[in-house]
Amino acid sequence: MESPVREKVLNDLARLLASENIEIHHTRSLTEAFFDVKKRELHLPEFNLVDETRYLMYLVHEVSHALYTPSEEWHKEAADRKSTRLNSS
Repeated sequence: MESPVREKVLNDLARLLASENIEIHHTRSLTEAFFDVKKRELHLPEFNLVDETRYLMYLVHEVSHALYTPSEEWHKEAADRKSTRLNSS
């Protein structure tokens, strides 16, 4: 389990990088990180076996979705890509 101080530092870093007061959740049962663009929530697993550098890469990658992923248009684009992949086989 992450220490409360480390978790607060990671949360503050994510909010600073996102330039907004996003909600951040550290959940033991998750196996991957994700950002909910509609709810503005960052979900991170508790990576006890992953080194600090890799964990920060996950955090920064997901924060980039807060900055650059439009909340509405990505659903259509994802559906279009899935359709294209399914039809290309």
